[in-house]
Order: sequence, then C-alpha cells, then structure tokens
Amino acid sequence: MRSILFAVGLAVCLAQAAPPSPRLWTEVRSPDHGFRAEFPADAVRSEPAPGRLKWAVELDNGFTAYLFETMNITQERLQTAGSARVLDDAVKGGIAQLPGAIVLHQGPIELGGNPGRELSMRVVHSGTTMRVTSRVFLVGTKLYMLVAV
Repeated sequence: MRSILFAVGLAVCLAQAAPPSPRLWTEVRSPDHGFRAEFPADAVRSEPAPGRLKWAVELDNGFTAYLFETMNITQERLQTAGSARVLDDAVKGGIAQLPGAIVLHQGPIELGGNPGRELSMRVVHSGTTMRVTSRVFLVGTKLYMLVAV
C-alpha cells in the first residue's frame, strides 16, 4: 500500500467566536492503512464501523474541525460500481450529513495518480456560517476522506 501524506490544513471556518487556539501539529501514522496525516492538535481515534477508522480534532470551541477517515471498499463493489461511482457516492454521503448545506464547488481531483473528489459547502450551524471542505481519494480498495471546517 502506498503511503499518502495528507496535510490537514485545507480550510478554516469563515467566522470564529473566539480567538484561534495555538496549533501544535501532531502526526498520525498507520502503515497498515497506508497513510500519514498531520493535525493541528492531538487527534481522537474512533472506529465508527468495522473496517472504518476515524481521527478527529475540534478547536476554537467547535468552530474549527479536522477529520480524517479511511474505510475499505470491497473488490466486488469496485468491480460492479467502478471507482467514479464509489467516489461520487462518498460525496453524496457527505452532502447528506449536513442538511441545508449549500454546495459551492464539487469536482474531480487526483493525488499521486489516484482518483478523488473535492467538495466545498457553506453550512449554517448555531447561527454561524461556516465553510466545509472535503477531499476523498480512492487508492486501491481504500477510501480516504479528509474534512476541514
């Protein structure tokens, strides 16, 4: 599995209620899952479902957040749906997670020859407008998702 570097500094929120927290970048590395990610604070690891691993950081009283998730895609799903459909479905799932979000941009991207998708949305949460940027990449049978708020 190829190692992929994700620098998790893609976007910050448009409006902040408190001064930004100091950033002490830390590294999360998983040779088993083929990635290394850097976060602006200690990331909390969870396993939301079998085959899915997630690391998350929330800063500035919840007005800035970074999330990295990886999941396995079965060979059968890749063969029947194809990589474009798997990526498009991941984007649709991201939009569905934020009811009322306004899609500002979505489109294909690539990292190291691996296909991906980028999605940028505007979301209002507790009266504050925020921008959410996500990138999804498919590397072999692994789906890597990165979200910054």
